[in-house]
Amino acid sequence: ITATPGQVDIAGLDLQFDSSRLTGGITVALRDPPAFGVNLILDRINLDAYMTAEAGPAAGKVQAKDRPAAAAGKDQPAEKSRPGPANPLAVLGVLKSVSANLKAHVKTLVLRGSSIKDIVFDGTVHNGKLTVRRASVSRLAGASANVSGVIKDLGGVPEIENVKFTA
Repeated sequence: ITATPGQVDIAGLDLQFDSSRLTGGITVALRDPPAFGVNLILDRINLDAYMTAEAGPAAGKVQAKDRPAAAAGKDQPAEKSRPGPANPLAVLGVLKSVSANLKAHVKTLVLRGSSIKDIVFDGTVHNGKLTVRRASVSRLAGASANVSGVIKDLGGVPEIENVKFTA
């Protein structure tokens, strides 16, 4: 790790956890707005090892019999729902004040007993625009896919352009 008043670098990152190994580097430019450079490789991760047996489509659902008033046969007043944000993507507006160059590669990801090979993301975020040079999977259930393109106006009404998809 090296640091100057304007930048922090974590080079030669090499972390081992469980059966996974994470290597690469991270750079943070300490300016306004902040800028990040990330280049990470994860050799493998078994997400099944972190999921409970209950995890699945029905996990977290509450049955009517599990609700106290319903179990007693009492009528319940209608729940008040909180109004959601006008634009559910507004939270992405924070990306307008950050610049980042992101490269990530997961060599093997195990999910629900299936191996997914070579998940890659290579892109930049700058001035609320996400440029995806490559988002790809080389093997998922015998198929592969690659996407690239640009998403403008993150946090507003996004505009998508120059999208290329190959499978």
